[in-house]
Amino acid sequence: MNKIRLSSCLLFLALLITSSCSTIDKIDRKGQDLPIDANNFQKLNGSFSKGANLFDLLNDRKAFPKKLKTDSTMVVTISVINNKAIKLEFVTEGKTVNTTTLNGSFVKGYFSNTKISVFLKFFPLLWGPGSHELRLGLTKDNNLAVLESHGGIAIFLVLPFFGGGGEGTFELKRKID
Repeated sequence: MNKIRLSSCLLFLALLITSSCSTIDKIDRKGQDLPIDANNFQKLNGSFSKGANLFDLLNDRKAFPKKLKTDSTMVVTISVINNKAIKLEFVTEGKTVNTTTLNGSFVKGYFSNTKISVFLKFFPLLWGPGSHELRLGLTKDNNLAVLESHGGIAIFLVLPFFGGGGEGTFELKRKID
């Protein structure tokens, strides 16, 4: 029983360290964005140009063809399902490349989606928890504001030996049809 308790405590500590490696709240966009909440979330509906940046971010920068990662014509269309879910459709050259649904909630004026993951590829030798937070909102110019934060820690056997994280922000221009 003590081993389970110790393992749980170590995992909790690692997740705590992971989430402190980076925080989206450090991004200062005060006065640049419109606050979105459960009352006006439908404003997120629309199409936005240069969706390849968001596509790459949502797919954890996996090995997609380079053309998709740098496709300047890719459009992302956001359809709000309800105040807890939004659908993203990525289209390039008239073809849908990917459709995904994000579940989340409204936090500090943005739709927020948080993922916690654990890297177990080399478990028990090398493993570690990580977190990724994505927030979507609207700028005062009605463009899509994308804020993201990620962090993680690598654990060699039971000792943390590497932690890292970062945050960033970019805008996608609303497409007027």
